[in-house]
This record gives sequence, structure tokens and C-alpha cells, in this order.
Amino acid sequence: MSFEPVTPYKRKGKIIKGCWQLNFYFELPDGTMFRKREKCRLSSKSAANDAWKKREVELYKELTKPKSEQELLGPKLETIWPDYIEHCRGKKQKPATIENKQWYWNVWLSSLRDLHLSKIDNTRVSKLRSAMKDRMPSTVNNVIYALTGCMKYALNDAKVITAIPFKVERLKRTKVTRGFYEPVQIGEMWRTAEPGERVMLLLGSHGGMRAGEIAALEKADINLALGILTVKRAVRRNVVGKPKNNQEREIALSKTLAAELEAYMASHPDGARVLYQDNGRPMTYRVLQTWMRRCCVRAGLPENSHTHLMRHSFITNLGAESKVAPRVIMDLAGHQSLDVTLGYMHLHRHAAKAAVQSLDGFGSQLAPTEGALLN
Repeated sequence: MSFEPVTPYKRKGKIIKGCWQLNFYFELPDGTMFRKREKCRLSSKSAANDAWKKREVELYKELTKPKSEQELLGPKLETIWPDYIEHCRGKKQKPATIENKQWYWNVWLSSLRDLHLSKIDNTRVSKLRSAMKDRMPSTVNNVIYALTGCMKYALNDAKVITAIPFKVERLKRTKVTRGFYEPVQIGEMWRTAEPGERVMLLLGSHGGMRAGEIAALEKADINLALGILTVKRAVRRNVVGKPKNNQEREIALSKTLAAELEAYMASHPDGARVLYQDNGRPMTYRVLQTWMRRCCVRAGLPENSHTHLMRHSFITNLGAESKVAPRVIMDLAGHQSLDVTLGYMHLHRHAAKAAVQSLDGFGSQLAPTEGALLN
């Protein structure tokens, strides 16, 4: 097959006058073949041939120019990381996601800041994992994913490296068994709680809201006349953004929750948000955890609790009602998969006992007759 360095430039099958296509195809010193096509605006083919010869020499010199040590090693991680964060903002990632990545950098990844990207190999990543041996596997995975994301940006967007020098190995996540509170326990906490803590408990146990959603809830999101609450935002690491999965949802208010919200907002009319800290500052994720522990201590329950247990309680207690379809619970919880919702459903202690006791109804059928015993 003959090679033509200059051919007429075509667009949608039609030849464009005054335009030529310059075709470059040659072998580099390392044995790899280089191929490229460029558009050239010249009136004659002879002029395009002259331009092709000149451009071929320029390309060959450019491609065979000895690279400096800096170019071979790539930039240092501390140089590329700010550009990567700006890239994430440009991709419209959630503020909380970007904040988490910056936290990974401040706590863990900054230990690699002085390394060139090509020097961050499997050995370095293994040492990073060893330094995080006391952390949950999910946390370790998230840190490594953030580092990998920076590497992919350097490879595909910044084009300052030719390959990622380490292999990503995902740690197997340990299954965390979360509990839940039965209605009697929630009632005990509610009776001994302060007014703001009561609202928090009911938003979690009657509304299934996440801690970040409770902290960011505003009075304008509540329609007491219609008995509806709209989850529009969430706060994470003091950054307000959209709820998880970028999905807004509506929650029907129970009579108890509606009455509690109405009374609390009437007595606390100031501010856009529903809940504030004791010192008047906006509510945070961490302060809600403190409130939750206080409720547990007053009710005589283990204090190593978490506000997310109220969400587990909401889903579990709804699931215990046979009239509530799992799909309805999934929508109320804001899950995108029914499998996730089923993972939140736990077994009530009395449910297992009642299931086994239901077998007693078959006792008369299983009991052998007197004649059968004699035989």
C-alpha cells in the first residue's frame, strides 16, 4: 500500500478547495511507529509538500528530544493535587465529596507530597495502607481511590504521566452490624430528652432522615398544612450540599412528628434552620452525635450510639408492619436499590419468638395416636 504524504482534505466526503491533509507516518528510535494527520491551508499541492517536509522534521525533533529528569519523573504530588481538586469542582462534584478528598490529603496523602508521581508505586501505597492499619477498610479504600483519581487526572487530563505506577487493590470491607431501637426504647429517650433533642429523635425515627439532612433542615422545607417535609440539602464537614445521591425526596409527617415540629418552631422562630446548637451556631453533624449520646445516657441505654441508628430504627419498625410494602419504605428512605433498604431491616426480638411459637398450632397434627405408640 503506497503512502501519500499530502492528500486533498475532505469533509463529509467532499474535497475542500485550498485545504490539504498532511500525513505523517514514521518510526521512532525506540521502534514505535508514529502516525498523525494535520490540516493545512495552502493554494497548491507543491506548497503543501514543502510544508509537509518542514513539519516532518519538526515533529521528529520534538518526539526524539531527550527528556529532562523532571519530565521523566512527572510533577510532585503536592504540585498536581490542587489542580486535581479544581478539576473535581469543574466536574460539579458535591462539596462534601471534595471536602472529604481534601481531608484525606491533610491526614494521609500529604505524607507522599514530596514524591514524584512516577515514584508512587505499589511499595509506597502498601506503606500508606500499613499506616492506616487501625482504620476501617472502607476508609482505606476511599483514601486510595482519591489518590487514584488524582493519578487518572494526571494521566488523562493533565497528561504529565504515561501510566499509573501502582495497581489498585480494593480491601474487603468488614461487615458492620448496626442495631436499632424498638418503639419502646425510642419512647423512653423521647420522654427524657430536651425539646431540640426530641425533634432530632423524631426526624430520625419517624422521618428516616440522615444526620446531615437533619442538621441542614430549614423551616421553609416543612409544610405542616399538607403534612409533608422535603429533604433538599445535607451538611457534611460543615459544608452544605445536596442530599446523598443528589436526590431530593418528600416525607409524610406522622402526627407525633408534625406536632413536635409545630411546637418547636413556634418557640424557636429565629433563624432559617430548624435546629441550632446550644450556643446559637448552625447545627453540625458532630453536635448531633453529642445530643444522641445524651439521650441514651438519660434513658439508661448504651451511650456509644449513633444518630444513624434512628434511620435503621425507622426502616426496621416500618418493615415490621406487614401492611407497608418494601418499595414504599425504599422511597421514604431515599434509597436507589431495594437491596440497600433490606440491609437496613433488622429482626425484632419478639418476631423470631412469635415465628417459632406459630408452629405450636400444628402440635395436634404432629402428636402420635395411642394406637400408633403401641404399634
